[in-house]
Amino acid sequence: NHYVNLVSAVEEYFIDNNYLVSLNPKDPTVSPIYGDFFGLPPMIIHSAGCDVFCSDAEMLAQKATSQGVLVLYHEWPELWHNFHMSSGLLEEGEVALKEIYRFIYDRADSKL
Repeated sequence: NHYVNLVSAVEEYFIDNNYLVSLNPKDPTVSPIYGDFFGLPPMIIHSAGCDVFCSDAEMLAQKATSQGVLVLYHEWPELWHNFHMSSGLLEEGEVALKEIYRFIYDRADSKL
């Protein structure tokens, strides 16, 4: 898909030249994937197939799981970064938000 490749190239350029600048991309404070996940609470990770960060989300889910974190990972292959923001227009966005709500609700303290 040419559009995805173009967007990925633009996003990568932006990240390299505006976010990372002179920072080490393997520093856990810059990229949490290089950090320690032992002892973290359960996490929900959503990704989208047309998002430059999709493979990062998969790696995050795999690493957290390998370090004993309960992970709910869900990928929407045909969608884009921040598709949740289209929940009023997009059924998948609505489903994603409900999944997040359910994930939090199921783990919330009963006193809340």
